[in-house]
Amino acid sequence: MKSGIFYFSGAGNSEAVAKEIGKLSDAHIVKRMNDTTKEDVEGLTQVGLVFPVYYFAPPTRIISFIELLLKNNIPSTIDYLYVIMTHGGMSSYGPSITERLLEENGYVASYTHTIKMVDTFIPITKIPSKQKQDVVSKLAYEKVLSIVQDIKNNEIKVAPRLPLSNMAYHLFRRISTWRYDYDKKFVVDNRCTSCGICVQKCPVENIILAGNSIEYLHHCEQCLACIHHCPTHAITFKKKPLRGYTYYKGPTYFTKRKDEQ
Repeated sequence: MKSGIFYFSGAGNSEAVAKEIGKLSDAHIVKRMNDTTKEDVEGLTQVGLVFPVYYFAPPTRIISFIELLLKNNIPSTIDYLYVIMTHGGMSSYGPSITERLLEENGYVASYTHTIKMVDTFIPITKIPSKQKQDVVSKLAYEKVLSIVQDIKNNEIKVAPRLPLSNMAYHLFRRISTWRYDYDKKFVVDNRCTSCGICVQKCPVENIILAGNSIEYLHHCEQCLACIHHCPTHAITFKKKPLRGYTYYKGPTYFTKRKDEQ
């Protein structure tokens, strides 16, 4: 069996989950969706998709990944497809919408699960203390261990579709493009050192280096990776968040586990 895990991640939650599942399940490939090639998916018999819930739905980049990559390149040898979604408190219609997207492209998920992690959307959320982050991360890690056992056993377990999921799906398809202009709310000040970290962290290649600063290309997914990972905090909102600025560097318990190994 050849397996691969493909993830979309901004601040780092889904990336940590994908890599941990990959390590524990001996996945052959663990790769960011934006960097995935046709060669990565050839010959796979087990495929995992790991990504966050934004608002009530998956990131819009999932649409293109499923439609263009899965539909065109993954062969008919796939016999087990699982979807893991991270969220900051409520998975909402994320699983239902994703299931519908897969279904429309001829795929059926064998297994779906969600994992609560630290909410990183700072316009409405204040990042909790390190102690509270540890608590959330530890519970998430324990859920990952359970998920890995299910995957190894090829468990068939799919979340039921929520009421009004059809309406939520059509709403998602209609408003999905409005996210792209979100980067117009950002300001980059003279603290920017052109280090390129935000360019590397952006999961949709929405940022480029421009002279002594950066420029946005206006296909933003609102993951806020650029804000959280900027070492000088040079990227801010035009309108300051109600709870001020707090920053997130990824699930602390996952990091500690890695350091201990």
